[in-house]
Amino acid sequence: MGQNFIQKYIKGDLPIWSIFLFLCLISVIEIYSAGSFFVNNKDNHTSELIKHSLFLLSGAGIAFAIHRMPFKWVRLLGYLFLVVSIFFLFVLAIIPASHIPNLNIGGIPLFGVAVENDAARWIAILGIKFQPSEFAKLATVIYLASLFAGDPQKSLLLTSIAKWRKRELTDEYAQNLKFWVGLSVLGLVSLLILPENLSTALLLFGVGIIMFFMANISLLRLSILLASFVVIGVLGFFLIKSIPGETLEDLHLSRAKTWENRIENFTKEDSRSKYIYNKETAQVAHSQMAIAIGGWFGSFPGNSVQRDYLPQAYADFIYAIIIEEMGLIGGIVVILLYLMFLYRAGILAKKSQTDFPALLVLGLALMIVSQAFISMAVSVHLGPVTGQPLPLLSRGGTSIIITWIYIGIIQCVARSINEANEKKLLVNELKDPTAVQIDENSETDETLYDNEETDKVYEIEDEADSEINEQPE
Repeated sequence: MGQNFIQKYIKGDLPIWSIFLFLCLISVIEIYSAGSFFVNNKDNHTSELIKHSLFLLSGAGIAFAIHRMPFKWVRLLGYLFLVVSIFFLFVLAIIPASHIPNLNIGGIPLFGVAVENDAARWIAILGIKFQPSEFAKLATVIYLASLFAGDPQKSLLLTSIAKWRKRELTDEYAQNLKFWVGLSVLGLVSLLILPENLSTALLLFGVGIIMFFMANISLLRLSILLASFVVIGVLGFFLIKSIPGETLEDLHLSRAKTWENRIENFTKEDSRSKYIYNKETAQVAHSQMAIAIGGWFGSFPGNSVQRDYLPQAYADFIYAIIIEEMGLIGGIVVILLYLMFLYRAGILAKKSQTDFPALLVLGLALMIVSQAFISMAVSVHLGPVTGQPLPLLSRGGTSIIITWIYIGIIQCVARSINEANEKKLLVNELKDPTAVQIDENSETDETLYDNEETDKVYEIEDEADSEINEQPE
């Protein structure tokens, strides 16, 4: 019965489903261990585990629903998320958190901004917190894939710009417009995220540039863009160092000094300084202790020592706890799971007949895997401390839900490709010239295809073509 249910309802790419279900299993085990200090003073010691498991189950349910929906809805979902997330990012970036009232009705918080770890990244509506930046990342990837893969003659935006500029929308001019429109959207969203979350802004911008490259945007343009970005980044770093903290707060860049301290702590010339234990180096120090304790096979789940001392052990530094409890073997397994996912995403993109689903799958997969490797690099001290959780493994409702949405969309693409290919095979079987019935009492041969069946064949073929070759408008 279970196998029939899977074959009937669970579509898409089975290896990808298996990879993320395995990651969820690891997550449940490690969150129960790493988050133990949450429940020390609670009567119910499983409360955090239950909460985390509910997020995982809810996210899996959302992914299941998304992967069953028509593929053409994906663009609509992306546009909706883009508009809503940009609005909330403007709220967070322009208005200081201290100036945004927490509105309450009958004791229930209606709207407000939640500040955690000195960062105002969360919007709270009816007591539910979420990070607009997470939805903005997803929406931007969908929009860029739609923009680069779409027929410019069917794009209302591109045709309107060409008409306004009184230019003919040639292929060359359309490519030029796609570059500038894509860069404008990517730049705007990244700049809105930047004040409260530098690492997320850089992650989004980096994945966006890779999508530019995959869309065959001019290498010269991309080289100039990257060079300009590096120059602006270096100048910005030294400019921040020269500006007093009070001025930065007035400019809504109160976290700029945090960025400066993290970069300086990572790049200090005196190697001995990294072993000086203080508030700023505590995370790195305890994560390195956890990794050193782990060895090859670890101390086994539930036996972590550093979970009681490592800040954010359940979130940004959960990979260090995984190595402490599961050893280097466990750490390598986690890395391989993400790499296998990226490989499967590449196979899906190769199977795709058109650019939009291929760009979409690769963009979403790169977002998940890049974030995972940034998080793991921080845990093993190969990069400055950031606030990037490990997808599906770290504690955090918004991150879990949005990761499952990514997976649901990828599986929606996989399901559409598989179904379209199945229809193509059905058409080929129905058109098989060897499928001939010969009536011995008839003077002529009769094929299986009468007029009604022939119409059905071509109807199936047209439907398959429309699913595979559907282009965004």
